[in-house]
Amino acid sequence: MDETDLLERSPFLVKLKARRLAPSRLADLYAAAGAKTPPPAPDPWECCGSSCKPCVKELWREELKCWNEIHPDGAEEEEEEEDEDRGEGKDEETVRRKKEAAEKIKLAKLKERQEKSSPKVEIAVEEKLQGLRLGSVLQAAKKKLVKEDLW
Repeated sequence: MDETDLLERSPFLVKLKARRLAPSRLADLYAAAGAKTPPPAPDPWECCGSSCKPCVKELWREELKCWNEIHPDGAEEEEEEEDEDRGEGKDEETVRRKKEAAEKIKLAKLKERQEKSSPKVEIAVEEKLQGLRLGSVLQAAKKKLVKEDLW
């Protein structure tokens, strides 16, 4: 697929191109969007956690969104396998079962990718606990100020 095909099929890619990104970044986006498989999620060690702009996770999400717009049905590998099955003269029930199994595998892989890319529950719980600790410290300070008649 060339750049014009990719731009026609991905409105998000058009939006990114309008932001006048560096040519190397555009090349990365075109490569990710035109690939047969989705871009791999960055490894945990690739993000430093210091809110860089742009973060490697943000760059990956952009590439994944472009890829999903270009490939709304997922990876193209399984379609080739189905075509081979039909050519061997298999009955319709076998082809249907294989298609369902391939769909289940595709959904499992997608779910696994989403779990890897989504924030973990432990992080959310820790942030909530930190908020509660801060809230209790503020409440204690308020009580002290009220007691001393400064509030």
